[in-house]
Amino acid sequence: MAGDTAIGSQYSTPVGYVYIFNLIVGVGALSLPLGFKEAGIIAGLLMLVIIATCSFITVTWTVEALSIANATKKLKNIFNTDIETSQLLQVNAPERNSTNTDVSDIQSDSKEAFQITERIELGEIANITMGPIWEKIFYGVLIIYLYGDLAIYAVTVASSISSVSILFGETPSDHQNTYRFYVSMFFVAVLPFCFFDFQKTKYLQIATLATRNIALFMMIILAFMQIFSQDSESRTKISDIKVFDVKEVASLFGVSIYAFMCHHSLPAIVSAIANKNYIVKMFCADFFTVFSVYLLLTYTAMFAFGKLVDVGCETSYPCSIISPYNLNFQKYDNPFVSYFLALFPVFTLTTNFPLIAITLRNNLLQLFSSKEKSTSISKLRVISFTLLTVIPPVVVALITSEVKLLVDITGSYAGLLIMLVMPALFVFYGRRNIKNNLSKINQEYNNLHASPFQHSYFVFFILFASAVSLVLVTVNNVIKLVD
Repeated sequence: MAGDTAIGSQYSTPVGYVYIFNLIVGVGALSLPLGFKEAGIIAGLLMLVIIATCSFITVTWTVEALSIANATKKLKNIFNTDIETSQLLQVNAPERNSTNTDVSDIQSDSKEAFQITERIELGEIANITMGPIWEKIFYGVLIIYLYGDLAIYAVTVASSISSVSILFGETPSDHQNTYRFYVSMFFVAVLPFCFFDFQKTKYLQIATLATRNIALFMMIILAFMQIFSQDSESRTKISDIKVFDVKEVASLFGVSIYAFMCHHSLPAIVSAIANKNYIVKMFCADFFTVFSVYLLLTYTAMFAFGKLVDVGCETSYPCSIISPYNLNFQKYDNPFVSYFLALFPVFTLTTNFPLIAITLRNNLLQLFSSKEKSTSISKLRVISFTLLTVIPPVVVALITSEVKLLVDITGSYAGLLIMLVMPALFVFYGRRNIKNNLSKINQEYNNLHASPFQHSYFVFFILFASAVSLVLVTVNNVIKLVD
């Protein structure tokens, strides 16, 4: 059942790798080349390394927080009480009732408590590790971010298709009606997948991975071809492009956040992986792959098109780097290639939309969950909350196609909180509480899913970096609004 917290059917680690890759590589990837051009190749590289590293650290913290939340719920079941996390294990042994989990197993080996056997969404993790007030704060941030994501996905997909349709004879006067038609068709196409769990979209995600890789490497290969087709005089050199522009670093920050975001969907993906012993290695492989692809994409773009200035991509190829980067190839002399790349965001976002919608629906179900649910009521709740998840962003897309600025601003702040701030707080308070409680039964913190980044200095560094980043993003947004 989609609305339950049970894990359900499971999949292998390689399939989990595919899910994470598909979640990370999205719209942000297509904005990176222009961000590198404006900020400079060294500034871009440093920003990419910093955000990738911070994102990887907080991903491992999110998995650790998920295991802590699982342990907390198991201990509550063992003692059959509703006491707070900080009071767990204070109950005397004779007072506990028998449960499916034997407390002696945990007393002899605390590893058992940290097995991820239940899907616990991030909102509930906030409640378990920090309390109900933080749970409400987190849900507010998450809902803003995910609704914003879904709205811009619907707008981008419909706009991409309608823009391409102009090339097939559509008149400008019909453009708005055509756009709304494609929004409606997009809604009809993705809605059935939004009723599923992540496990049910497995083959869709594998097909998306293949399509996305073809598009990404096609852009990289075309950029290489452009580089090698230039003679020595026209070839782009280091002196022709920016190296480091401090003024543009803040702009690149927001793009980089989107380029490495996957945290909001981790509970559903991680909990369904059958063998969780290799989760950290899986994330290492994912982040290394994504970082390598981003580096190839941006640097080939810089040396293929970075020297060109004020050359419109609507009329010529090669042209100046624009965002989204796939539109740099819209006038490429092979029509199949140009159309395929122009529609690349459609492939990317159409398959990401159900994943984001499932995540939002699960969190809404958890936020408004009732203690007593029958099977029929659960099915009705899943249907209702799925519609509540999908319809609002589609309605926004039908009303206007000019929501990108609003979504960028809210997404930058909410995205930063979800990627960096919340995981740091989850793991800081979660570790402190569970360690105190385990000490009462003479057990150490022996978590199989513990992050490699255990020292509190890492947490303080991420929180400090987040505060500085919020200031930089705010200043950058104010400057943009003034200009």
